[in-house]
Amino acid sequence: MMVIAGSTGSGKSTALRSFIYSLPDRDSLKIYGVEDPVEYLNPFMRQISVQRTSDDPEEVVRMKFLSALRSVLRMDPDVLMLGEIRDHDSASLASEFNRTGHRVFTTVHGDGCVDVLARLTGEEIGIHPSTLAAKKYLSAVMYQKLLPKLCLHCRKPAVNCLPASTQEILRNKFFVDPSTMYVANDEGCSHCRVEELGLAGTKGLTVVAEILTPTDGILMAIARRDWAQVERLWRGQRNVGFDHPAMQGKTAFEHALYKATQGEIDPCDIEADFESFATYAIFNSEGTPA
Repeated sequence: MMVIAGSTGSGKSTALRSFIYSLPDRDSLKIYGVEDPVEYLNPFMRQISVQRTSDDPEEVVRMKFLSALRSVLRMDPDVLMLGEIRDHDSASLASEFNRTGHRVFTTVHGDGCVDVLARLTGEEIGIHPSTLAAKKYLSAVMYQKLLPKLCLHCRKPAVNCLPASTQEILRNKFFVDPSTMYVANDEGCSHCRVEELGLAGTKGLTVVAEILTPTDGILMAIARRDWAQVERLWRGQRNVGFDHPAMQGKTAFEHALYKATQGEIDPCDIEADFESFATYAIFNSEGTPA
């Protein structure tokens, strides 16, 4: 199972489609998708859209979704794209499909990879920790967020705009150079300013993400519901600096920080969408807060 997490509008469905499209043996596979509703038409898979009306109560929609999912499972697909795991029943059907050796791609609402694992085993969804920790159950969990991209034509050097205290934290805590960073120009320019929407200084969006691939140690911690240990083991895999492109063991916050060192993201947006640089906890290679 490959699980993609994020808030509404974070690009989860786009990422889900991209993963399935990139399967090396895609053309020889029977790929089915069940969604509520279908967001993109994908010619490389058979899609079932759960039909709902504005008068349908949530329980009716849920039963329609589960009925469509059961129908697909009877068709014995090679790959199942499940629009979202939302409750115990949909999780049970996905687990049944997974345990029989098939691939499942799905999304879950969550606020980080470790948070998603806790939610999957929580009361609402209820996958048993020993099931989630089975050797061949989980391939990876990915959490992503979309942040504004700086306009390359009018962005301003961060060293001229960021408070000296913030620049000091970036240098002495994260060991990155603020002189390589830029911030948005609030006035914008002809390339980025959209008067009707009040937008200026940015143009487009870029993804920041974190990926957790379970090791034996992480699986053992999942089985115990020891989420602090899961985070320590995962984040302890980081062995490069925050200005390095390698993302193993790095969080979405740290991916965003890397993109800020490349002049692509305003560091102020990182603090606005995640948390302040001052309060953010860094983990070292031993998996302990630095």
